[in-house]
Amino acid sequence: MTQHSQELYRLSIIPVELYLAKEPTLISTVLGSCVSVSAFSPTLRIGGLTHAQGPKSGLGGKCIRQCDIPCEESKDPANAAKYVECSTLLPLAKMEELGCDKSEIQVRVIGGADMFGWDKRLVPAVGQRNVETVLELLAARGYDTPAKDIGGNQGRMIYFFYLQVNFGRKNEALTH
Repeated sequence: MTQHSQELYRLSIIPVELYLAKEPTLISTVLGSCVSVSAFSPTLRIGGLTHAQGPKSGLGGKCIRQCDIPCEESKDPANAAKYVECSTLLPLAKMEELGCDKSEIQVRVIGGADMFGWDKRLVPAVGQRNVETVLELLAARGYDTPAKDIGGNQGRMIYFFYLQVNFGRKNEALTH
């Protein structure tokens, strides 16, 4: 039996961060009402994970491809990935820029729990608004999201990884 040795880069992201990888990588994060989007191109072996805290940036619902000011040039560049509208679209735009075919990018949506017991009659919970925003953005841009682990009232631990080995590829976004 042949041993396949490949170094696996590991990192953990916190709220307002995102990471896009071109090498075998294990990315982890912990979610409550925040929402993560994982994206993976099996052809170019590029993938990543986001961790957004809130649904909208206050830019009037505009996002990366429609903003007068791109997310990375916003008034608060340290928090460019804080909101769903930018954290969702920035990595997908970058993947397309790197040559990924939009139709083959595998997208998953995770998180959006109701952690704080909001009175939904007064205002929708942050988690619910995060999920609604990300699903609307993805649908409006033609991304299919068949894999979702959203809502509920408990947090999630996310592990996103992909491995490239001689005998095949594996891509998974796991939650615990």
